[in-house]
Amino acid sequence: MIVNNAGYSIYGSVEVLSNEEFRKTIDVNLFGTVNVIRAAMPHLRKQRSGYIINIASVAGYKGFGNSPSYAAGKFAIIGLSESLAEEVKPFGVSVTVVAPGFFRTSFLDKGDELVSKNNIAEYHAEALVDRLRAMNGKQPGDPDKLTAALIRLSKEQNPPVHLLMGPDAYQIVMQKRAAEQEEFETWKDLTLSTDLDDKKLT
Repeated sequence: MIVNNAGYSIYGSVEVLSNEEFRKTIDVNLFGTVNVIRAAMPHLRKQRSGYIINIASVAGYKGFGNSPSYAAGKFAIIGLSESLAEEVKPFGVSVTVVAPGFFRTSFLDKGDELVSKNNIAEYHAEALVDRLRAMNGKQPGDPDKLTAALIRLSKEQNPPVHLLMGPDAYQIVMQKRAAEQEEFETWKDLTLSTDLDDKKLT
């Protein structure tokens, strides 16, 4: 079993994040995972079995203001995992992308490195960081229970491709899906208006 659990975030709006800051987040969260998969797949493909777990985040299903680089990387991990699952299924390799909510780890314990070096007060990034710092050490998720869940997954014959972890993650994603569905239905007429007219098809 391979678990890709690298995670890094720096907070700040799209406007203020430098290329270096944005790329650092993507390098750790996305390319770190990609490189591990590339290294492992020749062995898994040869043995015709294996299990890859990619740790995304609830932020891979819902983007939050002042964390665009983290969301971009975690959204990408979900898409990557879906594609990978299709590619490697014929080789007997399973893939699960896990999207945790807030678990009591040291992820938020980074001091000044949490925030972009640039700052525009109107985006209120500091307010977000203050909330996260206040949450540090009080997150509801138990890492030991998450670990036990991943071990359980490794023993399943048909593990899920997608798995939310934590009541907070479930609630956030379900609310996001409901809002998306409502928005899609609101704009359905416009969505369905783009095919060629019948007379242009002949």
